[in-house]
Amino acid sequence: GYNFKFAKGWLDNFLARHQLVLRRTTTTCQKAPADYVEKVCDFILYVRDEIKRQNISPSCVYGVDETAVWLDPPATTSIAPRGTRDVSVCSTGHEKQRITVALTAKADGTKCRPFVLLNRKRVVREVAETFAGKLTLCWSGRTWMDDALTETYLRKTIGPQMFQKRLLVWDSFRCHFSAGTKTVLQSLKIRTAVVPGGTTKFVQPADVSWNKPFKQVIQ
Repeated sequence: GYNFKFAKGWLDNFLARHQLVLRRTTTTCQKAPADYVEKVCDFILYVRDEIKRQNISPSCVYGVDETAVWLDPPATTSIAPRGTRDVSVCSTGHEKQRITVALTAKADGTKCRPFVLLNRKRVVREVAETFAGKLTLCWSGRTWMDDALTETYLRKTIGPQMFQKRLLVWDSFRCHFSAGTKTVLQSLKIRTAVVPGGTTKFVQPADVSWNKPFKQVIQ
């Protein structure tokens, strides 16, 4: 390929001419589909109509999203003398270790207990005692959801309901609409609304407003 070389001054002028600036990323997501506006509108109308048609109260409308939480993320910035070429940030060696947290809330503002996947199968008593009644800890030995863990989440976080109809809003992750998950949803009498792929940053509550403050508090 063509090897294009340029000076920093040329780059600065190019950015200024085209009104471009270097920004930190605010969202990591799939590229929105070309017809995302239509998909988002159809989704919003479907949720509204489903709630009205089934007479579902706000306390029975759930939103959920799984998000990774890194246990020791290294800092991306550091204070150093002007002109320093190499800026090092020390780490504990655990920067790649993470857990997965499923955040769930109801449309009336009620927060459900976070469902946490831990990358170990042996229960750590101190951890279990510390977070008893605060978190639902799942000692699964892995940090990604599958059909079995989705069933565990549904039964422990949302659970059965005898009379009221319920609606669960979540993304299009493959285990959310697998045959096994559909069977569990049917047994729990939970209806679902699946956010169209590539549009979660527009309409999924967790992506829009939950995840960022949640992770800021942890850090």
